Amino acid sequence: MKMYKNYFKRPFDCCCVLLFFLFFWWVFLIIALLVKKNLGSPVFFKQERPGKDGKIFTLYKFRTMTDDHDENGNLLPDAQRLNAFGKFLRSSSLDEIPEFINVLCGDMSLVGPRPLLVQYLPLYNKHQKRRHEVRPGLSGLAQINGRNTISWEAKFDLDVEYVDNITFVGDLKILLKTIQKVFRREGISAANEATMPPFMGKYHSSKEKNNNTNAMNICFLTISLFEMSQKGIYSDLIRCFLSYGHSVTVVCPTQRRFGLNTCIRLEEGVFILQVRTLNVTGQCHILEKGIGMVLLEYQFIYAIRQYLSDRYFDCILYSTPPMTLGRVVNYLKKRDGAYTYLLLKDIMPQGAVDLELFSKYSPPWLYFRWKEKQLYSISDKIGCMSPASCEYVLRHNPSVHPSKVEINPNSLIPQDISRDRSLLDKYGIPKNKIVFVYGGNLGRPQGIDFITQCITANEKRANTHFVIAGTGSERKRLEHFFDEQRPGNTSLLPPLPKEDYEALCAACDVGFVFLDARFTFPNFPSRILSYMQSGMPYIAAVDSITDVGTIAEKNHFGRNCLWGDLDSFNQSLDFFVDNPRIIQEMGKNAYKFFLENYTVERSYRAIMRHIKRDDNV
Repeated sequence: MKMYKNYFKRPFDCCCVLLFFLFFWWVFLIIALLVKKNLGSPVFFKQERPGKDGKIFTLYKFRTMTDDHDENGNLLPDAQRLNAFGKFLRSSSLDEIPEFINVLCGDMSLVGPRPLLVQYLPLYNKHQKRRHEVRPGLSGLAQINGRNTISWEAKFDLDVEYVDNITFVGDLKILLKTIQKVFRREGISAANEATMPPFMGKYHSSKEKNNNTNAMNICFLTISLFEMSQKGIYSDLIRCFLSYGHSVTVVCPTQRRFGLNTCIRLEEGVFILQVRTLNVTGQCHILEKGIGMVLLEYQFIYAIRQYLSDRYFDCILYSTPPMTLGRVVNYLKKRDGAYTYLLLKDIMPQGAVDLELFSKYSPPWLYFRWKEKQLYSISDKIGCMSPASCEYVLRHNPSVHPSKVEINPNSLIPQDISRDRSLLDKYGIPKNKIVFVYGGNLGRPQGIDFITQCITANEKRANTHFVIAGTGSERKRLEHFFDEQRPGNTSLLPPLPKEDYEALCAACDVGFVFLDARFTFPNFPSRILSYMQSGMPYIAAVDSITDVGTIAEKNHFGRNCLWGDLDSFNQSLDFFVDNPRIIQEMGKNAYKFFLENYTVERSYRAIMRHIKRDDNV
């Protein structure tokens, strides 16, 4: 056995691969051409995988998915990019043929444990790590004994069994059985999975936790389709948790319109449980949205029981909207003894009442108000956006003790953003004028009527230019306004990818914030973070309760006015137009205030000081 393993296995691999290319090179070429025709370039999919002794190498496969993007420039989910041809390549294992190159390079063997994801390395126990004592293989003992239909534990046991029993006859049997399995297309996927669910290791409950370890298991609940590849307030916060060695699991919906089933996947070290739900966000019928919100918590609990039954959490993070996650939070809190932290972004149902979606004391209001109180009750801590938010919660909820409430606003990982005004040329925006920009959601909360009123009142300003970039339920109405009025000093840009939007903000001079004056609770538009991080002051035309404008004025990085008050808005414009030098000064103040108050490091420490027994926090 040792003679074959040490001296003959490697030459045997190379001879077999060379013979394949000698007689079947045309198969490789035909598949490559078909991939290019059906899926585009590049032909090869490349990914880092751990090899012998955990050494990282680049794995080669034929690509099986397209590069299709949505209207915002974001890559579509895997299931929507996997066409019929890609499915055929996967089911027939023809996508694996380029791995012969890895065999020739010495990264892999024909037979051995399959190379898994790099992210799995820290999750293995001592027994499971032994699979890396040999080169990974195109096929192995686990692949001919169930492949993806067996459990991770069974698969690793078979891998270690192979490591301990490598023989020439054994390798031949595995290769012959692999060919048989490929033709029969057996074991390709586990139930309800594209292949099989991600390996999640074995995690302890907080009750069993070793007090000497600082790492924690964090669960984050959200109603957004979560993508770690998309930079934002939640993904940045999670990256911060990861940087401190914590394990993070996200539970989020995959809404009906996406056509995806419930599944769990691993992305950038984060386990993401996507739960199939009704449409609960975006432009959908209000009845479906309401029913979807009610059913959401039941669907989340069912999925957690199915996919996360052996994973216990130390802390549950969740944000609003919605207020209907209380049952999920309470379930995990009771099951795991976890600390519960509410990131209170928007206040429901008052927001819906303010926007006249339904009336106060109506059945929807009574239901959502009950859910709101329930959520506050089971939360160990409530992180509010601003001083005004804290005051509002305490004033309208006497049962909430003041010690439960603290300021923990939206936050980002600071980025080095260059203020390159040459980018304005790309969008036809004049560089010789003071450029005011509004970016973000274009919906009912922003009050489109006042935005168009401000544009009309200032369209003859010769030294200014207004830029609007965003999307939302009211964008079509705004497009109609531009088609009819055609304001000369205003540009309505199409929805931009996140990176392009950030770069555009940095190229402009002053930002806009709009919030309908009907709001009776304080809001915190996340777009102000983009402005401040870019070193840009802003004008806040908001309701009388929201304090983002007064905070900006108090700290000398912006102006505040009441939404609907055109005279006050124009005075704020005049302030910057008549004093162009102050824009740079206020921009510096904005960036300084951002670093002091709106970084994920600060948010992380605010959360962890309540639950982590660590002198460094």
